[in-house]
Order: sequence, then structure tokens, then C-alpha cells
Amino acid sequence: MIGQRTFDELVAEAAAVPVEGWDFSWLEGRATEERPPWGYSGLLRERLARARAVLDIQTGGGEVLAGALRDSGHAPAAVVAT
Repeated sequence: MIGQRTFDELVAEAAAVPVEGWDFSWLEGRATEERPPWGYSGLLRERLARARAVLDIQTGGGEVLAGALRDSGHAPAAVVAT
């Protein structure tokens, strides 16, 4: 394992990197992601278009919900996010 770092070294590196504002650029070239064939915000937008009330629980900063609400063209009577 010459040239490879240990698990503890990798964890220490990750703990030392700032990630404010969802900046994960330090992972560039080290991590991959594949999006599913369906899009969450599209499914959300379709359901919001006919919803009377919406509850968003711990899904992040609210930007996806806000965009889907805007794009749905419908304003549910109650929208709550935690």
C-alpha cells in the first residue's frame, strides 16, 4: 500500500476542509455521483401543483422546495419547512 493514505488520514483531511455554503469542491476527481433517471424537483413540482398543504422536513436549506413552489404555479394554503 505504498502511496495510499489510511482511513484515519482521509477522515482527518475531510474534517479539516471548510464546507460552508455546500462547497465540496475539494472532492473533485475523488467522488462520483450519478443522478437517478427521475428528478426529485420535477416530481415535487407536479405534486405541489395540486397540494393544499405542504410539510418539508429536514431536506436542506429550502432552495429545492422554494424553486418547486415557484415553478408549480400554485400556492398551497399552508407551507411549513423545518
